[in-house]
This record gives sequence, C-alpha cells and structure tokens, in this order.
Amino acid sequence: NAFQTCLKGLWARSELTPADIDLLYPYEGYSIDAIAVIEAAGFCGVGEAGDYLRDSWNPVSQTLTLNGKTKVNTNGGCLAHGRSGGSNLYAEAVRQLRGNVGARQVAGAKTALVGIGSFFHDPSAMVLRTG
Repeated sequence: NAFQTCLKGLWARSELTPADIDLLYPYEGYSIDAIAVIEAAGFCGVGEAGDYLRDSWNPVSQTLTLNGKTKVNTNGGCLAHGRSGGSNLYAEAVRQLRGNVGARQVAGAKTALVGIGSFFHDPSAMVLRTG
C-alpha cells in the first residue's frame, strides 16, 4: 500500500530505525490509517497491529507506548483537535522536541516520526530530531 511505499522510502534515506524513535504521530482521522502507519513504519509486522497495540497499551496511564519507549500522539491526536489533516501532529512533535509542552512533556525525547495521509490521499512521513 502507499503507506508502505512512503515509509520504506523514508527509512532508506535515514540512518534511524523504528527503535530510535521517541515519539510517533500517526494521522488517525481514520483509525485504519494509524494502524497502517504503525505497521508500515516497522513497529510491528503487517497484520500484527491488533495484538501489538493491545500489548502496548498502559491502562494505568491511559497511554500507548510502542517498544516500551515510543510515545504515541502525546497531544491526543487529530481526533482531539478536530479535523486538522495532521498539521497539529507536526506542531506537537516540534513542541515536544523543544521541550515546552508542560505536563505532557516526554522526558528526553530526541526524535519524532510524523506520518500523515490516508488510504484516500497520498501519505507522507517525516522524521524530526533535535540537535
């Protein structure tokens, strides 16, 4: 699918891997899009997201943490911000990496992967990192 093509190209041009990502911002205007980004990025295999996400959910903190470290949509994502088309995800990634989001700050975050788009329009992805 288009998400796999997009993320495969991103990783081919980066020295980073999913294990290096501290923050993940998959567009979730449609839930299946977020799952497609998580699978295509390589956090789990294609078709494995159901079990992987279930195992990654922390019911106490009500947060999703991939690979035991990667925080997901720390601002609540698109559904918490209305239909922004993913622009809020880029803004949140930059704010987190600058260290100025207050109580929801992820300590020590140095890298963020933002994956927006949909099965209905062209997806894109970008890795942001500090210094």
